[in-house]
Formats: sequence, C-alpha cells, structure tokens
Amino acid sequence: MRRDTFSLDWATEHATTDTLNMVGTSVDLLALEHFSVFALNAAGGAALDACTLEASGDNTNWATIDNTTLASLAAGAVDQIDVTNNGRRYYRLRASTAANTATLTVVVTGNG
Repeated sequence: MRRDTFSLDWATEHATTDTLNMVGTSVDLLALEHFSVFALNAAGGAALDACTLEASGDNTNWATIDNTTLASLAAGAVDQIDVTNNGRRYYRLRASTAANTATLTVVVTGNG
C-alpha cells in the first residue's frame, strides 16, 4: 500500500548567541506516523552549539525528543532527525550558536 508523502518548508530562522534562543514556530505533525526533520545550516554563518527537537501534545508543555543529532551542525552542513511511531501533535526546534549568527532552513518530509 502506497502512502502519500509531503514536504513542508517549516521555517528559516536566525540563531544568535545565548543558549537555545532561536525557537522555530511549532508545527502540527500529528497526522504523520513517520517523518524526518532536515536542517540546513547555511554556509557563511556559525556552527550551532546546541539544537533540540521538542514535542508537545498541547503546544505548551514541551519534551525533548533529540538534543544531540543537530547540536553541533556546522555551517554549510545538513543533517536529519527521524521520528517513528509519532504520537505527539506539535514539534519545534530550538537552537543557538556560540558566536555570530546562523541561518537554519528546516524541511519536514513524512507519511501518515
């Protein structure tokens, strides 16, 4: 059985110094059983020194899903976090850099 897939250009956000101060807008992904979050740290910026994927059932109380995969994403690099058997509605990324700024482009692909 073939399942439909989709891509979502989640956010392009700018991280500046201070711990996890860039907070991407949360998105509703409850309809997706399995999905991947791809993050591209644009060339010319700084590497990330922290990055956390968080999930919430109510868009208020957040739990950490992954805080290691993208934590040191270099400028010009791309990586992904895979989520399987999703049971949460809302997801967001929080990130920071040690110095300067970074631009993250985040795309979600998945199926229901």
